[in-house]
Amino acid sequence: MKKIVSRYLKRWAIEVMIKGQKQHLGLGDYHVWLYPAIVVRHLCLVDCDYVCLTQVGIDDQHAQGDKKDTTEMLSILPISQLKARMHQIVWNQEVQNVIKVSHDKNVICRLEKLLAA
Repeated sequence: MKKIVSRYLKRWAIEVMIKGQKQHLGLGDYHVWLYPAIVVRHLCLVDCDYVCLTQVGIDDQHAQGDKKDTTEMLSILPISQLKARMHQIVWNQEVQNVIKVSHDKNVICRLEKLLAA
């Protein structure tokens, strides 16, 4: 009986993951495609997105010093917030790259103000 209950409880986390993938990562957008290879590729990309966003959430928790017992279920931000965080990370990296190669002081000052904001 304990085994059945523990497996059933794991199902909820899977349901939440699939719902988040459908709402925020386009999991359900494949059903009109005719070619199975494209559907499989799309599903793989959605799963890769989910893994990357999960890693962002884990990294943020570690940066904040949240250390949880490894036997507990992982609790991270919702996908919509993780996507916003990922966009922020990519934006900051790209601005830093432009600052490294730019020789225009006005551009660098404006970008540094954007980063600070």
